[in-house]
Amino acid sequence: MKRFSEQLHKKSQTVKLSKSEQADLRARVVSYMEYHPLPAAMKAAEVSHTKKAARSTILTDTFAHYAVPYQMLFKFGSVAAVFVLVFIPFMAERSMPGDTLYAVKVQFNEEVRGTLTWGSYEKVEWETTLLNRRISEARLLADEGLLTEEVEASVAAAVKVHSDNAKREIEVLRASDADEATIASIAFDSSLSVQAQAFGDESAIPETATGTARAGMMISNAIGESLVKAPQAEVAAVPAYGKLMARVEQNTTRVRDLRDSLAGSVSEQDLTDVSRRIDDIERAILVAIELAADEPTELDARIALTDVVARTQKLIVFMTELDVREQVTIEEVVPVVLTKDEINRDRSNRTTKLTAAITRIEAAIETVENSTIEEKLVAVNNQLMASLELQTTIDDYKLFVVESDESLELAADAMLLIEQEAARTPDVPEQAATGTSTPTTTDATLPTATSTAPAATTSDSVASTTPESTQVEFDEPA
Repeated sequence: MKRFSEQLHKKSQTVKLSKSEQADLRARVVSYMEYHPLPAAMKAAEVSHTKKAARSTILTDTFAHYAVPYQMLFKFGSVAAVFVLVFIPFMAERSMPGDTLYAVKVQFNEEVRGTLTWGSYEKVEWETTLLNRRISEARLLADEGLLTEEVEASVAAAVKVHSDNAKREIEVLRASDADEATIASIAFDSSLSVQAQAFGDESAIPETATGTARAGMMISNAIGESLVKAPQAEVAAVPAYGKLMARVEQNTTRVRDLRDSLAGSVSEQDLTDVSRRIDDIERAILVAIELAADEPTELDARIALTDVVARTQKLIVFMTELDVREQVTIEEVVPVVLTKDEINRDRSNRTTKLTAAITRIEAAIETVENSTIEEKLVAVNNQLMASLELQTTIDDYKLFVVESDESLELAADAMLLIEQEAARTPDVPEQAATGTSTPTTTDATLPTATSTAPAATTSDSVASTTPESTQVEFDEPA
């Protein structure tokens, strides 16, 4: 029996009415309902009171329909999201300390970008970028006279925080890759040194100074403290040649891209100056490659590449930070490296100028009438001739420049003394005719030459004399 019921149930599942049979059955059911309505006793009692009817209607409603404008809410939500996540952060990037959106810039924009930075070296670069931002903001506020002590203190604290973070990441990197850590330290120190140059020497301002005279002093001190190296960093080994060359290629590529991006926004002279530095760097790279070919000079090649990394990093900071370019010249940040031809020309020009000065002094000795002036000129001429002979034996260009600057400074002082003596000479006969005493020139002195002139100058300017002293001191040739 049980089996029969199962078979019947299974068979019933397969039996289905056709569409026509379903329509015919539906028509029969409706017709039956029309001719056999529901009895009155089974109908619900009618309520005459209005409130009760309304309440009954509400209570018996099973569903309530509400029209929700999902499309409109989506549109407004999208606009609000774009405003909050795109427009406000974009506007915050231009904010400065004290502005309403500055907190969004520091606590949202920079934090998000920081979380997307992977690797210790990239983190050091990001901390360096943040440090440059804080210093640039402070410099702009200082130029506008808006750098208050409170803002300066906050910027100095931020400089210290970012510097400590960068140094901490360098030490983390040192544990896994000492060469990368050393390169990161070189790049960080180079960037910071450029900012220190651009910000000025506020550390020389006395502690008792107030007002605008002290503006930037705390920041300058913070930069100076950040430049202090840890003891382990001071004795760090020179990185491997391959690691240095890889970093040099990245930096030089970025320098060229930045140079190309500046075209049209800066003067042709500025582009020429940048291109000249790039050429200097490329020549230094070629020299390093030649040195690396021989094992005895491989260390010299690595040292040369270390200097290239520092120079390229300084050049990158100079080109990316507009306010830096307004404070310092490119020559102060990355000095020109003269080629051999330029060195030879400069040596020849200096020698020619010194020779011409000696010739003029010798001619003046023959015509000067004052014996004291004559003795001084003879002494100067002898010293200049000895210096000229010494310069022919100096191969090192830097030493040659130092010696040449001293000689040309001394020659300029001698030229000034000759001009002063020539100016006094016409007055001598007139004063002798009147019987008055003729003022002598024994008080005229020749100042001692100094070596404070820049290495690339030609020492054409003349120094003032000091008539108070009758003693003449001459520097011995180096």
